[in-house]
Amino acid sequence: MEKTHLYLQILSREPDRIGEGIWFPLSKKLSEIEIQARWFSGEFGRKFKAEDGSQIEVVQFGVWNREAGPDFSEAAISINGGSPVRGYIELDLDVRDWERHGHVSNPAYESVILHVFIHHRPSPLFFTHTVGNRNVPQVQVEIHEFEPTPPIACAKSGRCRPVLNRLRDEQIEAILRSAAQYRMKKKAARFARLSELHGEDEALYQSLAVTLGYKANKLPFTLIAQRIPLRMLLQNKADVDSILFGIGGFLDYGIF
Repeated sequence: MEKTHLYLQILSREPDRIGEGIWFPLSKKLSEIEIQARWFSGEFGRKFKAEDGSQIEVVQFGVWNREAGPDFSEAAISINGGSPVRGYIELDLDVRDWERHGHVSNPAYESVILHVFIHHRPSPLFFTHTVGNRNVPQVQVEIHEFEPTPPIACAKSGRCRPVLNRLRDEQIEAILRSAAQYRMKKKAARFARLSELHGEDEALYQSLAVTLGYKANKLPFTLIAQRIPLRMLLQNKADVDSILFGIGGFLDYGIF
């Protein structure tokens, strides 16, 4: 009776109280490329407070840089509501990686307009500066809210079965409808965010790629769609297969 009462309580809740996993599975320790993919998808938002107190708004997230150099090109930010500043965005796991990776002495990083990082030491302060001794705005993003998704349920009866067996058909239908509404709202909100950041066509393209990745390859398909934007494929229709197979790592360049 106690379990049955619990399920009746679930039925009375609003749809947005039902939980669902995030876009692609997370390991306990996020890799830098996973964090970059989440940044590009807008999961951290687009308005931030810089380390010096400035208000930063990302106007354009740009495109993945597939060559050597900063992570994202053709980006734009606004500082304290000012006119957009255009250039590159670099994302590192640690604020000190800017110096550890040699960006401070690399002319390719002179046009970086924003340095995004995850971790930093409380003291001493670390300043991101370029070859020309220009200070680059720093933004720290938090990843503690991203938790690993629960394991996929095995294909056998679980503890819910005896409880659900005692519920009426309309009660079970209400549970399923509530869960479906929640999933629909989450997916709609995700698509709306992508549309705002990258446009409707690009949002549809990235969403289809994630779907085609199914549960095991959502991250790789996400990265492919993010690194090869739709407009690039449309501009190179004759080479689409080569581009996609190449970025996916299926071409052995040593044979040419």
